[in-house]
Amino acid sequence: PASLVFPDTAVGQSATEQVVITNVAESGALTIESMGISGPDATMFADQFDDESSVVLQPTESTTVTVVFSPSAAGPRTATLQANHSGSGPLSIPLSGTATTRQDVVLRNGGASGSLTIQSAEISGPDATMFSGDLTGGSPVTLGPGNSTTVTVAFSPTASGSRSARMVVTHT
Repeated sequence: PASLVFPDTAVGQSATEQVVITNVAESGALTIESMGISGPDATMFADQFDDESSVVLQPTESTTVTVVFSPSAAGPRTATLQANHSGSGPLSIPLSGTATTRQDVVLRNGGASGSLTIQSAEISGPDATMFSGDLTGGSPVTLGPGNSTTVTVAFSPTASGSRSARMVVTHT
């Protein structure tokens, strides 16, 4: 592929994608000797190619390499997968993914009597597009006295630096 884009992945979790390498030559073997990852966020990506043994591909044969994205900090992440091979020209594939963080916000009816109906929980503010929040089970949610529900808020920054937004909960 021209590039490999991973789905949004929570910090501390992993996502995998696969790269298929095919020998497109009409004659002659292609030997994949090793794989490496370089770039600013190389430590957050890994390939599962066995660098101890080469893979020899005859014309039209393919091999699949699994690449893992395991972010350790939130934000957009990039690196490059490089295959060392016997063919001509470099084989480099840009890697990218966005690392997210998640936080559960518990909404509780602290009243001694009467139900509380939560109509919505919406994110607003200057950086609202970098946050998302979902009520567990959808909305509206009716809570009896002492009951609670959870809103999972995800942060998917598109740039570095401090970001802010607020959650507005509408209830009756």
